[in-house]
Parts: sequence; C-alpha cells; structure tokens
Amino acid sequence: MPEAIPMTCTSKQVQDLMKAAHFDTVHEAALKAGMSVETARKYIKAQGEIKENKRRPRTGQGAFTEVWSIVEEKLKEDPGLTSRQLLGWLIEEHPGKFHPKQLRTLQRLVSEWLALYGPDKEVWFEQTDGPPIRSGPPEKRNVAEEMRSSEMNLLWFFYAGLAPTIG
Repeated sequence: MPEAIPMTCTSKQVQDLMKAAHFDTVHEAALKAGMSVETARKYIKAQGEIKENKRRPRTGQGAFTEVWSIVEEKLKEDPGLTSRQLLGWLIEEHPGKFHPKQLRTLQRLVSEWLALYGPDKEVWFEQTDGPPIRSGPPEKRNVAEEMRSSEMNLLWFFYAGLAPTIG
C-alpha cells in the first residue's frame, strides 16, 4: 500500500468546510471543501484550528563539539570505522561524558562528514549484451530506422567475422 502524501489545506478550504459542516454531512462538507473526509473530521473536531507540530531544529553536534576534531582525525585515518565503533571508543576515552543513546546523533554526523569529505564511492555501470531497449509505442518510434540500424549492426558482425556460425 503506498504511503499517504501529506496534504495541507488552505484557510479558504477550512472556511468552506466549517460553513458546510453546519448543514451537510462530513462527507458532503469534505467534498465541497476539497479535502479528504479524515482531514475534514480533524478540522471539525478542532473547530477549524489545527496547529502544526513545530519541531526544534537540530542545533549542531551537541555533546560531540569538543571531541569532533579527534573523531575527524580517526575518520581520516580509517574511513571504514562505524559510528558504533567510534562511540564505543569515545565512551572508553571519556567515561561519563557519552552514552549509547547518542549513537543516532553520531551516525548522522559521521554520515554527513563521509558525504562531504570521505572517500569517493565506486560507481558501477553494468554492461549488457543484447538488443537495444526500445521505449514507447510503435507509432511513436521510427521502426524503419530501427530496422535499418539493426541490419547494419548485423552486417558489421558478418564483415568483422564475429557472427556466430550456424550448424
């Protein structure tokens, strides 16, 4: 089942919903306002005023600011270190300062650092032998041109002596 896409409602939609909710069913009011029935129920229950959850933005490295330069050095020496290994080392080196619950924060920081300063990732483009991949319906493609190019490829194989032998 696909995930639901969050939808925001305009103030005009909420006004229309609240007007229609006095006279119509929730289903009819939601249709008139142009929103889902579930969203309409939420607005009606909250009497038209739903406040968004405001999360605090992340404020940087937190407890890792003092030791981040050391962590960076360790990552430069061995980019294969995991956040779990780094946190274990930090807990041993600085007893009482770090806790295993800080793993996710360190994972986020290490991931960002690796993306910006870490080694390049190896990119693979798989090579496949076979007919060319065609897309679109035949009426949109130039089938005659495709056949000519296929014939030319076949002729090239024969002239180059690469054609498979039959028999």
